[in-house]
Amino acid sequence: MTKSNNKQISERRHKSIYRYLKREFPTCEVKYNGIEGHDQSIVYEGKTTWVETKTCNAIIGAGINHNAPNNRPMLFEKHRLGRFKFDRRKLYPYNISQHDDLDVVDGWYVFMVGGKVDTIIGIPAKDIVLSESPHVKRIAWSSILAQCYPDWLEKLKIQVYRKE
Repeated sequence: MTKSNNKQISERRHKSIYRYLKREFPTCEVKYNGIEGHDQSIVYEGKTTWVETKTCNAIIGAGINHNAPNNRPMLFEKHRLGRFKFDRRKLYPYNISQHDDLDVVDGWYVFMVGGKVDTIIGIPAKDIVLSESPHVKRIAWSSILAQCYPDWLEKLKIQVYRKE
């Protein structure tokens, strides 16, 4: 897959999360911002909750390639998931990392792992702890999955509709 094709797939997934949030929050104004800042916002009674979407193609899968050269089956990784990046200041001209910004505004991450069946999970940004290392902040899918709440959507709804 080419890089532009991956970008198009990612954009489609971001928009599907946007449509999902619109369905789940019918009494709110849900906005999509695909250019700068956080990806979606949910506005209820003048209060905004920010949502950042992270997507990837597939969960790690391994198998045996029976068509390997020299008729010798080889173990391979079918899909290499890698890690989700949370601090991209070195790549973009931001003074504060997007994660820190999302943490300050009490925002949320929604993760969508594609494939034939999409998996959507969520977690408040303040609940993701990044290392103090000066390197790019990354977290493996397994760690994120372990930290996310099974009832994340209900928790997000409580936050959005909470009276302050």
